[in-house]
Amino acid sequence: MNIYFETYGCTSNKSDTRKMEALAKNSDHKIVDDIEKSDLVVINTCVVIEKTENRMLNRIKELKNLKLVVAGCLSKVNQEGVKEIDSDIKLISPQDLSEFAEVVGDKKKDLDKWEILNERDGVEGQIQISEGCKGNCSYCITKFARGNLRKFPKNSIVNEVRNLVNEGVKEIQLTAQDTSTYGLDGKDDLYSLVEEINGIEGEFRIRIGMMNPNNVVDKKDRLIKVFELDKVYNFLHLPVQSGSNKVLRDMQRGYSVRDFKEIVKVYREKNGGLLSTDVIAGFPSENENDFEKTVSLIQDIEPEILNITRYSPRPGTKAAESDEIISQEKKNRSKKLTKLKKKIGKKRRKRYLGKTREVLVLKEGKEDTMIGKDPDYNTVVIEDNVCIGDFVDVEISDFSFTYLVGKLEV
Repeated sequence: MNIYFETYGCTSNKSDTRKMEALAKNSDHKIVDDIEKSDLVVINTCVVIEKTENRMLNRIKELKNLKLVVAGCLSKVNQEGVKEIDSDIKLISPQDLSEFAEVVGDKKKDLDKWEILNERDGVEGQIQISEGCKGNCSYCITKFARGNLRKFPKNSIVNEVRNLVNEGVKEIQLTAQDTSTYGLDGKDDLYSLVEEINGIEGEFRIRIGMMNPNNVVDKKDRLIKVFELDKVYNFLHLPVQSGSNKVLRDMQRGYSVRDFKEIVKVYREKNGGLLSTDVIAGFPSENENDFEKTVSLIQDIEPEILNITRYSPRPGTKAAESDEIISQEKKNRSKKLTKLKKKIGKKRRKRYLGKTREVLVLKEGKEDTMIGKDPDYNTVVIEDNVCIGDFVDVEISDFSFTYLVGKLEV
């Protein structure tokens, strides 16, 4: 059977797709990249905002005449919406990937998620270190889809990384809803996990996924130390969501602006790498003064990457019970943040101009260029013919607010 996969959303979804691909190949099925040549279509879905969920449902409608499996968060939080399109669609929730074994004819129907090996994605490999979330954010629907926190075994993770590296994977992406929760049970914390992975023989890099400030602030020195390991990208993804303590309380985020700034200060002083953060524009209780506090915070910390989301009410969440800010105002706030994002992005990347960076080549770019990542996880456009998976020295000659440009060092 030829199986076509279409994946949306976060790195955890990408990891889940790799696991389903592994199950399919284990049962002698073929993964194809042309939907016209497929016997089965698997859509791994995201519902983080209403616009994305509607996009998922529309895509399912477009494909309803094909044999279809819907996986990911939509299969958990809006089963009725999917079944209204076609009652015969098979649903596979994030917690029940082993059910895909039945779809592809594998007899091992009681597999634990960590008994399903990952498939590589070129020279990139996604590894989930935990499932679910410890938080209870008032606006988030992902908790409903992914459930409560469940940590995966350290030995299983390390062995899987070793397998992927032996197969030629060069970038290991450690993913979770919140990587900083690894080890909250008192054993095998994130640092000890990554330290062991870092010791695996081979030339590769490790990207650590998002950390929420509330689980970092009390152990920031040890967690920040992880970015000093030689194979780890010097890249911290720490979402703040708002610069207003009042709004953070309403969001039920569990930390203050001061907590967030203290983590950023420690990271920048000890590591000086790339900082990525997220903000939500137009949360129901965000007034103009609250929004300006967010703007002020972003101007102060100057993150290299700023992910902006306009607030979207998600059914069943506490925040959805509140009156929304009018759409145009959310749009205006988002535009102001986007303008600031571009200005800061250019300013922060200008410091790399003329410098030589060791870049891991990951994929082909546009117009005979290649795309890679430097040690700070900057995207680098390479204007030379280089091989995917190679580490090359690149002299930076230009930049935009989102990436660097360079040629091989002469």
